[in-house]
Amino acid sequence: MSIKEKITNWKFVKRFILFIFLATFLVAFNYDKKTNKITNNFHLFMRDNGFALQDVILYGRHNTAKKDILKKTKLKYGQSIFRVDLEDIKKDIESIGWVKSATIERFLPNRINIKITERKPVAIWQYNKKLNLIDKDGIVISNKNINKFSHLKTVVGKNANIKALEFLKLITTDKTMSQIVVAGVYISNRRWNLIILDKITVKLPYNEPKEAWEALGNYARKNNLLARPISVIDMRVPKKIFIKMRKNKKKI
Repeated sequence: MSIKEKITNWKFVKRFILFIFLATFLVAFNYDKKTNKITNNFHLFMRDNGFALQDVILYGRHNTAKKDILKKTKLKYGQSIFRVDLEDIKKDIESIGWVKSATIERFLPNRINIKITERKPVAIWQYNKKLNLIDKDGIVISNKNINKFSHLKTVVGKNANIKALEFLKLITTDKTMSQIVVAGVYISNRRWNLIILDKITVKLPYNEPKEAWEALGNYARKNNLLARPISVIDMRVPKKIFIKMRKNKKKI
């Protein structure tokens, strides 16, 4: 480090120490006991002496709109950096559906860093004629740009969002069969009807649905079952499969 750089750095350190001293003095004499807040005089002084907000940097944003985050912060460029309430900003940003958590940091003299962790959509929830992206905990993320996530499975019905992870684990016990599942309909808060190939309804039992699903996969592969004109496969009776053809009903 050159002598010139050392002098410059020392000047900044002295300036910073001076401002801290003056800030402490101003706080002591500008504290409003009624509101428990520092009065405007302190913030005006700090703003006018190098501690005005000039930069806001966002990290971790992929699906969350930048404008939505900045709107939640209510930050104003040029305001005192000390006027920024980090906890309030954190709370407001975490109210955005996409945002799982947020970390807000103040970097003197003039920068705020915002780092967010986004929720990961695992399914589309259809309920009351509305579609929403949900995460693994069933929390609604967003109802916008659903088409972008058309590769995700759809869960349908009341409380289906809460059971979505259970549904996904169930169908993936048979990797091949899971690829033809379009949606899962949660019935009476008890069990699942699966929509496969966009035209066949598979009625799984309340007890041991995993075993029934795996049994169907094995049976379908051995007997080329899904090539037939089937509308319903009912597996609610243990160890039995009832098949309803598109024109009649047949027991196998």
